[in-house]
Amino acid sequence: MFEARVCSTFTASHQLRYPDGQLEAPHSHDWNVSVAVAADKLDAAGLVVDFHVLRGGVEAALRGLRGVSLNEHPAFAHQNPSAENVARHIAERVQASLPEGVRVAWVEVEEETGCFARYLPPAAGN
Repeated sequence: MFEARVCSTFTASHQLRYPDGQLEAPHSHDWNVSVAVAADKLDAAGLVVDFHVLRGGVEAALRGLRGVSLNEHPAFAHQNPSAENVARHIAERVQASLPEGVRVAWVEVEEETGCFARYLPPAAGN
């Protein structure tokens, strides 16, 4: 199996809702994002996927997250905008942009220095 990875950043605010219903104070982060994709074999050019294609998919996924309150984003209307859920949201958007035979292996989000969450999508068919 082969992997390729790109990284990007975006700035957004959020506030988590605790199980007792209370909200933490709203705050902003410069979110660092790494997206790795995998394929069992390389394409005719010897690539998992062209980095420009992968970066385009990542940037498209981040476009709606930049400069907003994630609590007001439709993707988080019914779930906490946690780093874990942000990673899943990005993975789902990027997957939709990939050519056949290429899959998101994982998405890692660094919410603040040293604080990471990683989402590994289920294998196809699971």
